[in-house]
Amino acid sequence: MAKIHIHTKYSLLDSIIEPEELVKKVNILINILIKEQDGDKAALCVTEHGNVYSNVEVYKLCKKYGVKYLYGCEMYICEDVNIKDKSSKYNHLVVIAKNETGRLNLNKLISESCKYKYYGKPRIDFNLLNKYKDGLVILSACMAGEVQRALMANDKKLAKNIIKKYVNMFGDDYYLEYQSHSEPTQQSLNRQIVDLANELNVKYATNILVVILSLIVGVAGTGVYYVLFSIEFNAINIVCMPLMGLATAVGSMVGYDKVIQTIEQLKNKF
Repeated sequence: MAKIHIHTKYSLLDSIIEPEELVKKVNILINILIKEQDGDKAALCVTEHGNVYSNVEVYKLCKKYGVKYLYGCEMYICEDVNIKDKSSKYNHLVVIAKNETGRLNLNKLISESCKYKYYGKPRIDFNLLNKYKDGLVILSACMAGEVQRALMANDKKLAKNIIKKYVNMFGDDYYLEYQSHSEPTQQSLNRQIVDLANELNVKYATNILVVILSLIVGVAGTGVYYVLFSIEFNAINIVCMPLMGLATAVGSMVGYDKVIQTIEQLKNKF
């Protein structure tokens, strides 16, 4: 069982998680769920926004705590990296290396996006992704992903075309991403994601740990996260939100202690 889409403090203004705190708690939670049956053990893929700055530290921590390490990044993909104006929109895309070739190609993508294709964010486009596709696994990402944005615009035909485009390139290494938190729009997307996966015979990735996109570890950090979120999105009023264990700034993201309390309930559902 793997935690395959998560951010640490190296995703600036988006997460406050300390890498060591993350690795320790992911190891505890996953091993409680799988009880280390059949030689399984916890796996973790930290996917920082547009960078891999945390990965050396996370790799060493994974070795220390007996967690399988996966190398990945949540990238920004646009239609054409040569267009550098405000009309050039970008979407999120989770890219994970499945082998050494994939690790090297992911490094090339990140280097290209930061050195040559940077505009507001370190960006790639489909042509660049195709150039370095070998050894990569792709997830459709969050509500800021291409498929999800098409669905939120009620354009199911476009969503299907996007899925087919990635499947043609990556085959079984392309996954639709199902994010398990209770924000209403996300819940609607989840249902549509599952329906599209079944209709198009595409796999989808989810996580039994309540939230696949964990920006907060524990209740104590919630207030600090609100401040970061406010700076990022220029939304000053968000810092006044109640300091709750169930954060509502970006959907319902359950703190670590809440996750422990619900593990038995979750096991009965899967």
